[in-house]
Amino acid sequence: DAKYSPTFINSTDARRCAINFYRANNLLRSVLHPPPKATGKPKVLTAPTLLIWGTGDTALTIELARFSAEISELVTVEYVEDCSHWVQQDNPTEVNRLMRKFLSE
Repeated sequence: DAKYSPTFINSTDARRCAINFYRANNLLRSVLHPPPKATGKPKVLTAPTLLIWGTGDTALTIELARFSAEISELVTVEYVEDCSHWVQQDNPTEVNRLMRKFLSE
């Protein structure tokens, strides 16, 4: 039996392996179970939406954030420098500041 090892969990290779598994699993799921074809009018956001994006996200690029913002004029995109996909863990102070600012407007 393998014992829990903080070194393994904290290693870059272990995180890369987990991310690659996540990516492959989502790709396989989309191939085996594609989403149903859209019918009728596309859904549009009806509420103001804040999208907080880490500029260092290697899984989802900044271009995807820009594309997501085109869905509706109600989307506000805020970029947090030097943060990964897990922006709220990388810089919780800045994420909280952006959320407070957005919610107070």
